[in-house]
Amino acid sequence: MFGGWIMTQHDRSHHLLNQLRHDGLQTLQSHWKKLYQTDQKKALSLINDDALEFPTLFALREHFASRGYDDMIERNRIALSHVDNVLQGADLGIDKATHFLSISTT
Repeated sequence: MFGGWIMTQHDRSHHLLNQLRHDGLQTLQSHWKKLYQTDQKKALSLINDDALEFPTLFALREHFASRGYDDMIERNRIALSHVDNVLQGADLGIDKATHFLSISTT
């Protein structure tokens, strides 16, 4: 629920960038690049829309890697920063691989 508004799958499926992602990664990236070059305000509006799905944001992350995340809403900045940490192998304070069932809580 966002600001008293409940998002449905229907809303997400009608988001332009989500639709383009379903047509293929290259389709999404080429359309995004063209849109960003011709109408940056609309492009940023789409990337910051609540209906944008994470896989779509992830697919476009390289575009923002060089530009930074300043034009994004906080949700997207946090998501991409977390992805960067995971992909770069950030030290999360875990010293060794331990199966979660073997961790003692006592």
